Amino acid sequence: MDTEQKKMKELLTQLSEKVKENNKILKGIRNHNRFAAIIKIVYWLIIIATAFGTWYIVQPVLESSLETLDHLSQTKDDLTESVNGIKNLDAFLKKIKK
Repeated sequence: MDTEQKKMKELLTQLSEKVKENNKILKGIRNHNRFAAIIKIVYWLIIIATAFGTWYIVQPVLESSLETLDHLSQTKDDLTESVNGIKNLDAFLKKIKK
């Protein structure tokens, strides 16, 4: 009985060491997962902040370009109307000369 008790005690000691080792490994995995989650959050915050920052910088340039495009379109329309007016004036002058 004495040898069986020693074997059981030895097995319990080995089991206790394994449990402690597993617990240490599991705590390390948990800490690693927490760190990875924090890094992932920071990563996405940087991406979102970069997108908003880029929009903040690009928006005035884009608005200015669109306004310029509108002005050019309006100028083209005005020139087209002027050319049509000149053609009508030419036709009117030809009629008057006849």
